[in-house]
Amino acid sequence: PHHPTVNEPCLCRKPGSGMLLDAIAKYNIDPALSVMIGDKPRDVEAANGAGVKGILIEPDEQIDYEAVKAVLAS
Repeated sequence: PHHPTVNEPCLCRKPGSGMLLDAIAKYNIDPALSVMIGDKPRDVEAANGAGVKGILIEPDEQIDYEAVKAVLAS
């Protein structure tokens, strides 16, 4: 039902933040203490729209978890 060619645009599809906001509410997540790592600008846009820090990486880039910890600490 959420496919872009079948129905109208949906906030659940990135860059909309709907799926993140739903998860934040359902699991009592603090967005200020969260990050979303994505390989497309729309991933970061969705994260930012939900109050989550978005981090953009290259598709083949290895995640530097120490850098993620540093971002969370800042």
